[in-house]
Amino acid sequence: MRIEDAWRSGAATPRSRPKDDRNRTSQGHDVAGLLRLDNEALRKAGTELEVIFLPILAMLVGALVAWFVVVPIHGPVTMYLSVACLAGLDTLFGGIRSGLEGKFHSDVFLTGFFSNILIAFFLAFLGDKIGVNLSLAVALVLGARIFTNLSLIRRFLLTKWQDARERRRLQQEMAQPSIQSQIQVDTAP
Repeated sequence: MRIEDAWRSGAATPRSRPKDDRNRTSQGHDVAGLLRLDNEALRKAGTELEVIFLPILAMLVGALVAWFVVVPIHGPVTMYLSVACLAGLDTLFGGIRSGLEGKFHSDVFLTGFFSNILIAFFLAFLGDKIGVNLSLAVALVLGARIFTNLSLIRRFLLTKWQDARERRRLQQEMAQPSIQSQIQVDTAP
């Protein structure tokens, strides 16, 4: 079934996005025609910890490979690899952020991971061939995205921690009988 047919039949719907001022950058994706099949089982496939497990596992495997496989890299290849590593980190932190927000999809993560690395590598290569240091521009953009993702992850975790603390406090207040209710019981005839 083609996407257009699925759209007409109602089997596919645009991704749900908040339509308020808090998330203006993602509203344009609905217009761009990015569709997700409306499958309840896929949307509720994993818990929050299961969803962010893939990016964290990929980061740990990459760190272990880098730690045990020591290959000296010299020359212009180092510039390309450094930009590719920044692209991989950007995708990793973006995957963690989307997992925490409940929007993680492994196919989007994997295709984004490899395409971001290839695009960053190609831009650095192209800049080297035309004599312009495009690797600095790529590093600047990817660095800004990494810091944005990290700040959103931090804010999400901090808000979640504060909400849990407030919920515990309210539960403790509800569990303890209040002094006013005890006074009213004692003064009742």
